[in-house]
Parts: sequence; C-alpha cells; structure tokens
Amino acid sequence: MKPANSADLLDPARPEEPPEVPAARRRQAPAADPQPPDGDSPGGGGGLVRVTVNLTPKAYEALQRTCEATRDTKTDAINRALLVYELVQRLADQGGGSITMVNSEGEKERIHIL
Repeated sequence: MKPANSADLLDPARPEEPPEVPAARRRQAPAADPQPPDGDSPGGGGGLVRVTVNLTPKAYEALQRTCEATRDTKTDAINRALLVYELVQRLADQGGGSITMVNSEGEKERIHIL
C-alpha cells in the first residue's frame, strides 16, 4: 500500500502528487501570542491574525521542503501543520487513537497515536 501524504489528510481532492517529504518531525517551541492591531477585531481582513515565529534552521528547512513539495505558501503549510498538530495532541491527551488516511489511489492507511 502506498503511504498517504500530508495533502491527503486535509485536501483529498488535490490533483497533484507531491514528492516524498521526510517523516521525521520534531516538536517545536510554541508560536508567540498574537498581538491584535488597534481596533475591535484581531487581524486585518478575513479574520486573519498575524503572528511572528522564530524557527530553528531544521524547522525552516522542513517548511521549505514542504512548500516545494506541495506548492503551498508558507502560511498555508503552517496553518495545516498546526491543525494536524492539534489533532495529534488531542489524541495523545485522551490516551491515544488513530487517524485513517486515504491516498490518491483510494487506499486506506491507519496511523495509531499512542
């Protein structure tokens, strides 16, 4: 069975198949708290919030490789990564669980989080 890629997790309708991205991931320091600009709503238009993060060289290289492989912007890649990280963290907090991924060929793969 061909392993599912990160694009399958969040957008199974993506037509392109990005090249393999290394599976090793390290826990990074949390992002800084957002500082909303003057006014009532955080961020400018569309409910966006601007934050500044400091990435290690290794994390930045992973971001670069991911963006090249998926053709996503850095913002899109970071947004997706945070959504996946939140899901994994919730599963870990509840004592484990699994995620079922479907690749572009319709094959399923189950990933267990302990």
